[in-house]
Amino acid sequence: MRTYIGQVIGGTRLDQQGERLPKQVLDEICIKARGSRLPVHQHHDMTQPIVGYMENLRVEADAKNEGEWSLVADVFLEEGTIDDAQKGFSISTVMPLREVDDAQLFLNLPYPTYNDTEFIAELSSDPTLKLGKWIKKNLDAGGWALFGATLAFILKPAWDDVYKQLISPKIDQFLGTHGELISRKGLGLEHVQLVIYGEHQIELRFIPAPGKEKYCFSHDSLRHGIDIVAKQLAADSRA
Repeated sequence: MRTYIGQVIGGTRLDQQGERLPKQVLDEICIKARGSRLPVHQHHDMTQPIVGYMENLRVEADAKNEGEWSLVADVFLEEGTIDDAQKGFSISTVMPLREVDDAQLFLNLPYPTYNDTEFIAELSSDPTLKLGKWIKKNLDAGGWALFGATLAFILKPAWDDVYKQLISPKIDQFLGTHGELISRKGLGLEHVQLVIYGEHQIELRFIPAPGKEKYCFSHDSLRHGIDIVAKQLAADSRA
């Protein structure tokens, strides 16, 4: 296993996308990651195998740039799993772009789409939709946006009734209202669903096959995917 101690994965300095991560955001990332190992994906691509993990995230003063701060982690990679195109490591996070009262849905947009004022104005006509910037510190940051319902639910025996009544209609509403507009922008969609299992909040990610979005994001397909996770978690807890 290859080890990189004290690897910079983000910071407050102006990046190649013209963004700065405020120190407060860096601190929040560290708090959320405390005591955990974060999986490392190649180029933030969830369709690729996990190649290692990072841990011990902390914020340190930037030794080369006075007044700036760096997000630092210890990174561990499996030998032979990371491709030659990987030039460094970075964190991905979400920053608010548009908040709404009682939001029911969210959409996190990649660079440079979140700077498209006309596109944002069209999306903002939906009073139930909050928007975010999906910050990924790589040059090829576009291609995918994240969407989902703001409501998380508990994975218990009656979870499918809650999902069918409260969440699935919101997903259909989002796709019917915004799906074509997002597609015209050349963006693919990844679906995120938060579930609660015991004391843990788990993020489920659904990535459709190209051209199969309608099928992959259908109620039956998403429900089937969640059911697989629920059964796996139950089996693991009994082991």
